Amino acid sequence: MRPILSELADEYCSEVRQYVREPDEARLSRAYEFGRKALAEGVGVLEMATIHGKALESVLGDEGRTGGSGLILQRAAELLLEVLSPFEIALRGYQEANSELRTRLEELRLLEEELRNQNDNLATTGEAIDLERRRYRDLFEFAPDAYLVTDLQANIQEANSAAGKLFKRRPQSLAGVPLAVFVSQKDHRKFYVQLASLKSSGVDDLQDWHMTLRADQGGHFPAAVTVRVVRDAEDRPSGLRWLVRDITEQKRAEEERTRLLAREQAARAEAEAAGRLRFLVDASTALTVSLDYAVALSNVARLAVPYLADYCAIDVVEESGEVRRVGVVYADPAGAEALLRLDVLQQNDPGQAQGVASVLRTGQSEIYTEVPDSWLASAAGNAEPGLPPHETGPKSAVFVAMVLQEQVLGAISLVSVGSGRRFGPADLALAEALARRCAVAVDNARLYQQLIVERDKAEKASRAKDEFLAVLSHEIRNPLMPIIGWARILKTHKEITGNKVLSEAAQSLERNAQNMVRLVDDCLDITRITERKITIERESIDLNQVAAAAVEAIAELARAKNIEFRVKLAPKALCFLGDRTRLEQVVLNLLTNAIKYTDSGGSISVTSRNVEDEVELLVEDTGTGIAPDFLEQIFEPFRQGTANWLTSESGLGLGLTIARRIVQMHGGRIWAESEGIGRGSRFYLRLPFVSAEATRSDVDLRPATAPAKARPLRILLIEDAEDILALMKLELEWLGYTVLTARDGISGLELAQREAPDLIVSDIKMPGMDGYDLIKELRRIPKLASMPAIALTGFGMKRDTEAALAAGYNAHLCKPVDAKQLSAVIEQLAAKQL
Repeated sequence: MRPILSELADEYCSEVRQYVREPDEARLSRAYEFGRKALAEGVGVLEMATIHGKALESVLGDEGRTGGSGLILQRAAELLLEVLSPFEIALRGYQEANSELRTRLEELRLLEEELRNQNDNLATTGEAIDLERRRYRDLFEFAPDAYLVTDLQANIQEANSAAGKLFKRRPQSLAGVPLAVFVSQKDHRKFYVQLASLKSSGVDDLQDWHMTLRADQGGHFPAAVTVRVVRDAEDRPSGLRWLVRDITEQKRAEEERTRLLAREQAARAEAEAAGRLRFLVDASTALTVSLDYAVALSNVARLAVPYLADYCAIDVVEESGEVRRVGVVYADPAGAEALLRLDVLQQNDPGQAQGVASVLRTGQSEIYTEVPDSWLASAAGNAEPGLPPHETGPKSAVFVAMVLQEQVLGAISLVSVGSGRRFGPADLALAEALARRCAVAVDNARLYQQLIVERDKAEKASRAKDEFLAVLSHEIRNPLMPIIGWARILKTHKEITGNKVLSEAAQSLERNAQNMVRLVDDCLDITRITERKITIERESIDLNQVAAAAVEAIAELARAKNIEFRVKLAPKALCFLGDRTRLEQVVLNLLTNAIKYTDSGGSISVTSRNVEDEVELLVEDTGTGIAPDFLEQIFEPFRQGTANWLTSESGLGLGLTIARRIVQMHGGRIWAESEGIGRGSRFYLRLPFVSAEATRSDVDLRPATAPAKARPLRILLIEDAEDILALMKLELEWLGYTVLTARDGISGLELAQREAPDLIVSDIKMPGMDGYDLIKELRRIPKLASMPAIALTGFGMKRDTEAALAAGYNAHLCKPVDAKQLSAVIEQLAAKQL
């Protein structure tokens, strides 16, 4: 035995002997101090039990002979309890072990017969206590969570290693520190309120708290705290036990889970939205497949089942007010009979307070997440006798109106049956979006039908106008032809040329007749251009040639007004792609316009040049001039620049409008410049330049001389207008032709068969057999089938030319025609026959 143990054994034996003899509180206090001393010297419980056993043997040996061994054992046990009190305090928290020790000590008092075994029991008890102490310490120290022992005011008494790590302090330094020190400022009040509630509740159950704690170095973290009240042997609250866990990762995981859940919900919502969008796109496509809205809406109904519902019906309010069902689709045809018995699906029942009839009346949507029992009752009441009810009745329904501009155009009915789908706000919104598209489709279809009707009316009116213009043109051109022809003849007659008054009268007659021809041509051209019925034939053209031809054609008019022409054309070809006839018309309009508004004695200059990638023609005059604010207006129909212009010459003001439209159709531009009234004007024409040689037209319209042939060509002239017939016969005979004449198609055909002329010139509009029938009959006769034929008519529209050529004529000329121009075409066609 160690020396200290011997010393303690002697001291303890003395204390036992004295207490057995004279028990008092002072000796018990000394026994407690003895236990603290023994604990301080490193004496264990088992060693203390051994010391007690030897002391007990000694006392029993000395005192037991006098009797009262039971009393000795009792008092020795009391003393031992005091000695072991410090050991119990050192092993706080293990009440089970202390209770077992007290139980065993109590058994020592109660079981006198087991005195001999007391030492063994004490030794066993000491070993168990030591084992429990070590196990408690291991559990306490190696627990993964922070474990704290505090008093009732939450002042820390003990803390394990995990607590030190959590609060970033050494565990030993935590003793005596209030736990509130580690509670974040924002949770202080909450902590004290919960602590007070815990102590006053009288309940020892575990309580779970959540709060924000902070470590010694200031780092904050969320914590889950489990706390309970610990009671002493007298069932009084003696302290608190705390389990503290850092739930930062748990919080992060929960937040991540929340984010993932939100992302999943968003993705699901996006997928559903994308699905709804695809459905609406498909529905929009289906609505555009046909302009018959009944067909289009029927296609939509087929799309809605089964995507939206198990049953879809689409009703349309006709313009007459009648409601017509244009589309109905069932996912399960077997249930159709049961659905048809539902009053809410009857579109022509104005008395219904719910369903499609109600929606058609009010224009307000209706949604029934659960179908009312009254619907099913009405369906059962409407059933035919002996008709078995359908197993799967309607579960949910949506009715939406097709509304556009506050007008109800129809309704869509959607019913869920076998799928068990329950309609919600998203389904209602989708159905309303579909209804809006259907309403637009119905309205567009009706507008299209109205447009077709209006278009037909407009086309009919346009045809009537074209026919009127054609007839007007024909009726004006026919009398103009003899007027112009005889005026041309008269002005060259020697008796006229010798008389100044008569000569000027003949020239005036021809000039004004030509003006009338231009007016007719302008009316026809502006109509064709406005209605986009004019076509441009493109070929490589030299602007110099176009300008020269126009100057030559207008020169006589300028001379008659004593206007000087100055022409300065570029030395090289100025080529562009265009329609020669139309461009000559443009230049003629510019020159005619310049002559019209230039006084006698004035001058007009025509200049051509190449400007970068364009060819330019400038027509400049010394005439009336143009007010600056009218420079653009002169190109508008029926505008002529100023009020002064209106009094200067006659005209409709269409020439410049036609010129600009034709130039624009060629990709060019035309504009006017002027310094003001009385200072002349300049007109610029520019067209895209192309590097190509100018080509000649198919028909050379240069004036022809009398044909130099072995015999004159024999021309059959067929014309119902006597004045025109006489004039043309005279002019052609002057040009050296032999002319046969006929007043109608029938006599002309007979004469052609009998005389076999070299060429036929025929009018189109004639009584009996017109020019079209004439040429068709002519082409059926073998010996006349290849005979050249020219249609000469007052009808000058493009379709008239096409109709004449299609009927069998080789060329088409419009009245009034110059004899030399007609001769040029005759010679060209005759040359092809050789």
